[in-house]
Amino acid sequence: MRSLAMYAVLVCAAVAFADSGSWYASSGLMPYDSLIPEAQRFTAFGDPSYGTLGVDGLNYNDPSTTENLSIRREYTEIDPAADWTYQVTARVNSCERDYLNYAFATGVSNDTESCLLMVAPDAIGFTGDTNGWTWLVSYSVDTTDAFHTFRVTKTADMIDVFVDGMTSPCLSVDRNTLVGWTRNRVSLGDSSHNGMANFDISEFHWDIVPEPTTLMLLGFGVLMLRRR
Repeated sequence: MRSLAMYAVLVCAAVAFADSGSWYASSGLMPYDSLIPEAQRFTAFGDPSYGTLGVDGLNYNDPSTTENLSIRREYTEIDPAADWTYQVTARVNSCERDYLNYAFATGVSNDTESCLLMVAPDAIGFTGDTNGWTWLVSYSVDTTDAFHTFRVTKTADMIDVFVDGMTSPCLSVDRNTLVGWTRNRVSLGDSSHNGMANFDISEFHWDIVPEPTTLMLLGFGVLMLRRR
């Protein structure tokens, strides 16, 4: 029975995925610098020359309509049922894209849906299947006038978006209405393959926690082990 309880703990621990961290431009290190501990480090995909550290933070200068720069962390799986929070402080300088004219995407996605926040010069929201905002819902905000902090939280099936010091969300979206996706990642910032953009990011935070059911099972497994 002891071995069975140990097995239960190991199984629960294996599915109880959690991850969190922060990056600050004031550190003087690119998010993928080898000096950053691996548990906090991102990876650069695309053309790293599009990203530089300056006085205003990490500047993306993507002049290409066929290439891009994506700075992200990739995972084997992010449970769609997991709750999470991410927060980015950024400013859009310019962008040019044929369809939904956003400068960059940021946040969390899993193999069920994309929960990446799209940041345009005049609005924020989530992308739909037709290069428009999901259900034509977005929040109007001038992202070019100054740095703004965008915080996105997921609790159960609801995703809420806050800007700067808001205490009530400016957007609330059911995750089941978001566009289908097949990539498990946390993206600090992705410029578009299909457009040009220039924007700055000064900091980024993320926190992914297991779903409550998983935590209960994990606790039950530990309790069983202790009783043996």
